[in-house]
Amino acid sequence: MTNVNTTLRNEKNFSPREKLKKDFQRSSFKLLISTAIVITIWGIIHNYFPNLISHENTDLLGIFYSIYGVLYAIIAAFLLVEVLTNYNALNSYMEEELNELQDIRDFVLLFDNNKHSVNKVLQELKDYVEDIRKEEWIAMREGTASTHHDTTKELYEIFQEIKKIDIQDSKAEDHIIGLLLGKMASLTSLRTKRISASCKRLPPRLDILLKFMSFILIAGTFFVPYGSEIISLGLVLALTISVHLLHMVIKDLNDPFDGVWRLDSSLLDDFINNLELKID
Repeated sequence: MTNVNTTLRNEKNFSPREKLKKDFQRSSFKLLISTAIVITIWGIIHNYFPNLISHENTDLLGIFYSIYGVLYAIIAAFLLVEVLTNYNALNSYMEEELNELQDIRDFVLLFDNNKHSVNKVLQELKDYVEDIRKEEWIAMREGTASTHHDTTKELYEIFQEIKKIDIQDSKAEDHIIGLLLGKMASLTSLRTKRISASCKRLPPRLDILLKFMSFILIAGTFFVPYGSEIISLGLVLALTISVHLLHMVIKDLNDPFDGVWRLDSSLLDDFINNLELKID
């Protein structure tokens, strides 16, 4: 837990542009390592084992990789769509949850004659968002957040304070209170969906499967006689870079809180700062 907290504090010292630059440098270094390894293996095979590259195996390799390539494409596409869908869903849940919080804040601020209850609701909203930022965010990042907990203390307190709000127009009271309680019910539902989506990760066996198939796909190109070593090396490198970038994208989307595609917590910080200005 300490390491994650330290990481979060360190990340705050970097601007979004610096974070992207840092991630790009890290990814580029890994890509260079993969490329160097492939070039080394290609050079060893072509210089020391040229007899392994034979035209006699061309038809067999062609049939095998026609089938294998289609299978690889299907599995890679499935994994890519899966992580992208979950990333977009998690991002959507967070935006909707923040919108509900803003609506509750705006509705409550209309009741000037209930200063005590209004301030209490705003304070509990602030505590709730701070809990997301400081506690739940870390748990979601680690994939250990639990959806089995009951309604949080802050949300329960908000429920209680909303019921205490005294509206002068009794005819509108039921409608307004009902609207606020409906927003609260939606908020608790979105919280559960957010936490559930944050814990979804690709099973390790699928990751191992994709890496194994990628290795077989690239290794097979070493033994195909292209007629020109320059063309052979160029095609091998093109395939290697493409496969490596595919792995980078899937890995990045599979961890929504790190990498190039990452969920930004700055909106939560802005909301907290806004609530501090509203509380008397």
